[in-house]
Amino acid sequence: MPINRQAQLLTIGGRIIHSAGIRGFQEIDTGYLYRRDISLLGFAISKVSVEDAAEAASYLNGMFAGPGIATRAGKILPLSQCAHAHRMMETQSRHQMGEKIVLFPDSSKLLPASASTGGRFCAAPEFS
Repeated sequence: MPINRQAQLLTIGGRIIHSAGIRGFQEIDTGYLYRRDISLLGFAISKVSVEDAAEAASYLNGMFAGPGIATRAGKILPLSQCAHAHRMMETQSRHQMGEKIVLFPDSSKLLPASASTGGRFCAAPEFS
């Protein structure tokens, strides 16, 4: 999805984390990002050493196998409930719904956080 379109879908102060191929090029409306206080963060996996990638994968696999990964989300919903999440954002205060809403792919093996998991994702596929 083009970055300009992603920006249009974000709330004020939202963030886009972007990873693209070496030859990727997009024109970006930086004025729109500025006016909406949107951050655009780039990520280059090619800058990561094999050792660092292996260490990160080992850490993430351990977190998913054990306690999970903590999130400060107020609600964690499957992507199929995106419209519901938008209605919540439009009709509820941050205090009512929590700090953030996290959407995860319906086909994901991630299990939504619950009170019993202390607000953590419970499981995930292995990274390698």
